[in-house]
Amino acid sequence: MESGERVVQALVEQYHDDLVAAYAAGKAAHPGISMESERFAKRIVGSAPEGPSGVADRLAALRTEDFFLASACELGCAGAWERLWEQYLPRMRAMALRWGAAESEAEEVARDLPGALMARPEHGRVATQLGTYTGSGSLLAWLGTVVDRELSRRRHARAPSLADELDFHIAPDGLPPPDAVVHSETGERVSAALESALLDLSAREFLLVVAKFRDGLSQRDIARQLDISEQRVSVLMTRALDRVREAVRRDVPDETAAQWPARYGLAEVLKSVIARLLDRPPHA
Repeated sequence: MESGERVVQALVEQYHDDLVAAYAAGKAAHPGISMESERFAKRIVGSAPEGPSGVADRLAALRTEDFFLASACELGCAGAWERLWEQYLPRMRAMALRWGAAESEAEEVARDLPGALMARPEHGRVATQLGTYTGSGSLLAWLGTVVDRELSRRRHARAPSLADELDFHIAPDGLPPPDAVVHSETGERVSAALESALLDLSAREFLLVVAKFRDGLSQRDIARQLDISEQRVSVLMTRALDRVREAVRRDVPDETAAQWPARYGLAEVLKSVIARLLDRPPHA
C-alpha cells in the first residue's frame, strides 16, 4: 500500500464512528442505492483539507445526503444517476426559466445537463464533473452554478454583432487581418461613421451599446446592471441602433460596402471605436 493510501486508511480508522454515521444518514436518504461504506468513507477523507482537524472540519460542514448521492454517481453505483435526474432535472429546468431562459432553451439545458455532469474533467483524479462536488454546500446550489454558467456561455455565443443589426452583407471567405480591415479606406469611413453616431448618443445609450456588442450581455443582464427595466433597455437600444444604422448607411455607400467584408469588418471597427471612445465617452 502506498503512503497516500496508508494515510487515508489511517484516517478512516481514526474517524470510523463518524464516517459510519455519515454513511447511515446518506443511505437513509437514498435507500435504493447500494454503495460500500468504506468507499464512501474514503471519498470523505480524500476530499478533506490538510491539517490535524481536516477530516473533522470536513464532516462538520458536509451536506451528507447530497454528497452520498453525488459519490454514488461518481462511483457508478446502480440507480444513482437515475435518482439524480429524477430529483434534480425538473428543478434545473425551472431554475433556467427563472433566470430568463426561454422554454426551449431551458429544455435544452436540462437535456444537456446529464452529459455535462458525466463528462470527465480535464484535471483532477475524479471520473466525472459531478465528482468535483465536495459536499461543502448544497448539491442544488452547486448544480445551479452549472446551469448559470451554461446560460452565460450560450448568451455570449449568440451575442449579436452590429453588422447583424445593420443588415450588412455576409463576409467572404479568406478574411484579411483585423488591423488591415480597420485601417483600410472603407474601414476608416465606417470608423468615422460609427464614431459620429456613437458620440451623438447619451451616456446611457452608449453604455447599452458597449454592454451588448462588446461584452455580449443579454437585455436582462443590462437591465440589472443599469438598474432599469428590460422594457426601458429595449426602447433605448432601439433608438441608439437607429442612429447608428442611419449614420453608417449615410456615410458608407452600398457599392463600397459590397466590396468589403462587412460583418467581420464592422465587428473589428466597432471594437476599435468603442475602445477609443471609452477614454472620452459621449455626453450625459
